[in-house]
Order: sequence, then structure tokens, then C-alpha cells
Amino acid sequence: HSGDIHEASRLQAEINVLTHLMVSYENWSYRKAIMKYIGYDCGSARLPFAPLTEAEYTEFAAKLDAMGVLKRCD
Repeated sequence: HSGDIHEASRLQAEINVLTHLMVSYENWSYRKAIMKYIGYDCGSARLPFAPLTEAEYTEFAAKLDAMGVLKRCD
């Protein structure tokens, strides 16, 4: 609303990175992992999606850390 096109472009680029990450993984457990990462542990996804192991979550959280788009609260 303020007309700050540069800030809007920066935010859109961050959103695009996160959206790409979300659609890169077909397992909905990764979407739940994103929620856990930002501080909202919604539990695991239901069947047919297998829950992430602790190692899978740790590896995925490291990717999120490297992206620097989300604030980690887990």
C-alpha cells in the first residue's frame, strides 16, 4: 500500500523461495515440518504420508536455516 516496490520485490522473492521449497517435496510431512520450524508443532501428517524421522527433520531444518527466509522457533 505504501508503494515501496523494492521492498515488495524483496518480500516476493522470499515467498517464491519458500513456495518452491514447499512444492519440491510431495510428502505433506515437510509442510508440517515448516510449521514446527516456525514454532507451531502440528504433529505429523496422516497417512499415506509417513512422518519425518528426526534425522530428516534436522536435515530439512538445516536447509531452512540456510535459506534464511523463516525465523526458527522450534
